[in-house]
Amino acid sequence: MARTTIDYGKYLYEYVSEIHNEWTYGKNYTVLELKEALREKILKGSPKKIDISVKKPATFNTQPLIYIINEKSRQSFRVKHPSSEDKYNLFYYPQKEQYGLILEARIIRKLNKKNPPKGIKVYWGSSQNPPKKQGFISELI
Repeated sequence: MARTTIDYGKYLYEYVSEIHNEWTYGKNYTVLELKEALREKILKGSPKKIDISVKKPATFNTQPLIYIINEKSRQSFRVKHPSSEDKYNLFYYPQKEQYGLILEARIIRKLNKKNPPKGIKVYWGSSQNPPKKQGFISELI
């Protein structure tokens, strides 16, 4: 069976980047708000008005994780070193104790790359050994 591609109107990272540009530094948002904003952008921007949450639920549920720098599971998506692939470093969890919360309830903030928060880890992965890496965002960008 041939793999079909879906025309979202533009790349998903471009929609997430638009959300990043529209949101305010220092304000708390939830992962659910990010997912809903992404869903709305795709509905408006895709030629066939695609509801990604229905058409591609796995993509819809994992896509936001790629852009949250201290989300450990983003290492599985082969996100490159923070200084080389800036388009994926857009949000962060301001609090560590959120890992017990369901994903949609977790608090995120817009990452200020010119003044990154101290003590916030960034995770990335590669196809080389060791595949998973981490460091502090304030030291890497």
